[in-house]
Amino acid sequence: MTEEKIPTGVKDLDLMLEGGVWKGINVLIKGGTGTGKTTLALQFLVQGARLGERGMYLSFEESSEQVVRYGSRFFPDLRSLIENGTIQIIDFSLHNKLKSKTIEFGGRKVGVPEKDELDSVSYIEDRIFDIRGQTITRVVLDGLQTFATTFYDLSGKQDTEELRRTISRIMVLLKKENITTYILSEEREDEPDKYGFISFVVDGMLVLRVNESLDVRTLKIAKMRGVKHTLKPVGFKLAEGEGIQVTDHTHLV
Repeated sequence: MTEEKIPTGVKDLDLMLEGGVWKGINVLIKGGTGTGKTTLALQFLVQGARLGERGMYLSFEESSEQVVRYGSRFFPDLRSLIENGTIQIIDFSLHNKLKSKTIEFGGRKVGVPEKDELDSVSYIEDRIFDIRGQTITRVVLDGLQTFATTFYDLSGKQDTEELRRTISRIMVLLKKENITTYILSEEREDEPDKYGFISFVVDGMLVLRVNESLDVRTLKIAKMRGVKHTLKPVGFKLAEGEGIQVTDHTHLV
């Protein structure tokens, strides 16, 4: 981590963070379905790309086509930034990349690699290690639970400590390369978070929530090392063509 801060792409969030996030840190973006995690992550990459910084989006949840189609609603220049190579999207979603079968696990359907497939974990690690020397400065890892569930819980490993070591290796690598990383994690209130250990090893954590009864989304800075910040959740909206916009400005008073 350097003493330099970089903008997140969300103006008011940067003000709340005293100028942005520290370059080279890893930030956990936690929230349920529909809270805006993907938008916040793409906004981070697009902001960097507009400043000439190269970024990479590693998707374990959605196909690259789905990410681009969704993201283009909020960032019209996303496709052009991908076409010119400023942003790369690496698709690790199983239904596209690996021979797999679908089974039900924990109340939802997930893809499981067939036994004759390559060692998926090693393959993924190798692709991430390839980031070295590519002048990439911003990375998004989308789908912590899918990565963990698919490649550990259902692959026969069932080894939380090995998962912890794998994630730690990846984060150490990215930090050594001075790459700022967003890690997207699904939050489900109806079940315990057995991958919650990552909250303790990241440098920062942003929590996104939806209050359906009030029709409002909120963002909370739950953790950010080296920054004096509010713990109050603030309201925000998803604006087409612009992305996330904070609507609650009381934190700036």
